[in-house]
Amino acid sequence: MNSNKIIISNNYQKNLNEKVYFYKNLKIVEQPSSEDLDILEKIKNKNFEDRKIFNLKLMSEEAAKQSEITELISYALIKKNLLYNLPHQQEGALKILRDLDGRALLADEVGLGKTITAGMVLKECIVRGFVRRALILTPPSLVNQWKEELSTKFDLNFKEVNREDEWENTKLAIASIDKVKNFNSSTNKFKHSHAHEIYWDIIIIDEAHKLKDKDTFRWRFVNKLQKKRLLLLTATPFQNDLIELYNLLSLLRRGHLGTMSEFRSNFLVNGNERQPLNPTELKRKLSEVMIRRRRDEVKGIYYVKRIPKIQVINLSWAEKRAYEGVVDLLLAHYYDFNGNPINTNLALYSILPKITSSSKSSIEFLENLVENPKYHKSTQDIAKELIEQFKRLSEDSKIERLIGLIKEINKKDKDTKILLYTKHPATLK
Repeated sequence: MNSNKIIISNNYQKNLNEKVYFYKNLKIVEQPSSEDLDILEKIKNKNFEDRKIFNLKLMSEEAAKQSEITELISYALIKKNLLYNLPHQQEGALKILRDLDGRALLADEVGLGKTITAGMVLKECIVRGFVRRALILTPPSLVNQWKEELSTKFDLNFKEVNREDEWENTKLAIASIDKVKNFNSSTNKFKHSHAHEIYWDIIIIDEAHKLKDKDTFRWRFVNKLQKKRLLLLTATPFQNDLIELYNLLSLLRRGHLGTMSEFRSNFLVNGNERQPLNPTELKRKLSEVMIRRRRDEVKGIYYVKRIPKIQVINLSWAEKRAYEGVVDLLLAHYYDFNGNPINTNLALYSILPKITSSSKSSIEFLENLVENPKYHKSTQDIAKELIEQFKRLSEDSKIERLIGLIKEINKKDKDTKILLYTKHPATLK
């Protein structure tokens, strides 16, 4: 026997489940699997499937191959409209569609273009025929910005929905989540409940961190929406509380992190929502539904070096007295309309930043308290006195220091650009 040749001996007539190979001094015996034996038995007995069924199987396999997303076929249609060609945006869109099945939490850091990535996902789905009905929910201040971006960059014209009767005939809808989440307590239904009767091919929600509380009407409204794909956008998926992250992911894939008790047991130290347990496993679970890129990981974007400087503001005696009056109100005189004390643990975190933002912000909060019937008259009377204290202030130390800083910057460079951030509209005004 020539040692360089393989001699194959077919023994199917003697033994269907054996095939012998001779190579050099080796004897190789191959035994087919049970599936192979079934096929061989069918061939031997000339037992074949119907040709129509065979062709259907071929067609289904071909269709499955065509539905595999390996590239963004829509990018050629939009690249002329985009100011920058940033690969991480395309990669993010591709991963959301290919690996995460169109259900993802996009949590890139601020400035990396989450809106563009979401637009790419949307455009690709529409071009491929996956999406006919789409809904975008945003804070009210971002509705027009989204409409403009989608129109100019992606050639998609979304209609803003304001009335309840507009849902049925709007295929590409955009709405303010603060408007549509309104709940009618008399009918025990959402005023925009028509949105829940539609099966949406994709829903995109901007500023999704505002869905961190499961007990809010905002969260409940989104949870009732019927959707095949869901894209949540936020740069801050949670701040100090891991339960916020759990509530957010419950909208994407219920049960992905287990039940609430399982999540507390597996990922929180003694159930404390601020202390993570098993961070490596938690990170792995998050990677299955979340995309998050940091600025230092992304190529093609260059940022001016950030040099933070803290300005210490010394309050005047009158300002300090007014501030302490608000603290005393919250700690000792904060009652509901029945005269029962209101738990101030959460109130302190949400209210005191308004008081320290500016005197105008303080007055706005106190005026809202006075006008709200859910508070007791004694609480409202104290608030009225505090309003007068704030109105009598001759200065706002924080605002005056800000003006001083702006003058110093302009003196050095009169053409410089200045961007101010504030959470409170009264301070902004």
